[in-house]
Amino acid sequence: MHMFWYTLLFTAFAWLVMTVQSRRPIVAIVLVGVMALTLVSPTPAHAQGGVLTGIQAILSLINGVIKTALGAINTVRTAVNNSGSTPAAHCFRLAWRACKARSIV
Repeated sequence: MHMFWYTLLFTAFAWLVMTVQSRRPIVAIVLVGVMALTLVSPTPAHAQGGVLTGIQAILSLINGVIKTALGAINTVRTAVNNSGSTPAAHCFRLAWRACKARSIV
């Protein structure tokens, strides 16, 4: 179908070049023809996948980011639980030991 339109437009353009004396009307008609052809028969778009493929890609991305963050949180939680005390008590003991080592208390 595109070949038909290109042949028709080429023939019309060749006829205009032969009959018209000035270039200005030729340029105007050619631009109008190209714009009309572009609007009437746009090139088909090809998707990268269906809607489900896009949703799966987004979910896998979110799952990867959340999985990394949850892994980091779990590592900190495990370290705190294995220490046998709360973080505040642990910090207090460290500060107390540091003060005793310097003979502040």
